[in-house]
This record gives sequence, structure tokens and C-alpha cells, in this order.
Amino acid sequence: MKADFTTDEKTLLKGTLSAIARKHGCSHTTVQEIAAGNYEINTQLRRNIYKALKDTVVFFQPIAE
Repeated sequence: MKADFTTDEKTLLKGTLSAIARKHGCSHTTVQEIAAGNYEINTQLRRNIYKALKDTVVFFQPIAE
């Protein structure tokens, strides 16, 4: 499975990638590649990062509309 964020959601996530990376103890690039849909979500770390990205989109969605 790969992430399937829309262009608007990717724009919304742009400022939060570093914070999510710090939270999960990984690189900014890893989080960015997951958000872009370039990495498979096949490990527990990647599932946790994907969940954090989805939660962030849900949290900020009302503001973006």
C-alpha cells in the first residue's frame, strides 16, 4: 500500500513533516517520501508515520476549507 494524498493535502502537510519525523525518530526525507506516495507502507514505523499524516490532515482540514 502507498499513501494517496491529494495535492491539497500534500500542501497542507508541508509544514508538519519535520515535526512528524522528530516524533517518530526518522528523517524528514522518509516522511516526505511516504507523503508523496513513493514508499510502500509495509513496516510498523511507516504505518505509524502514515497514521500521523492522516491524523494531521483530518485535524487541519476544516481550516483549509
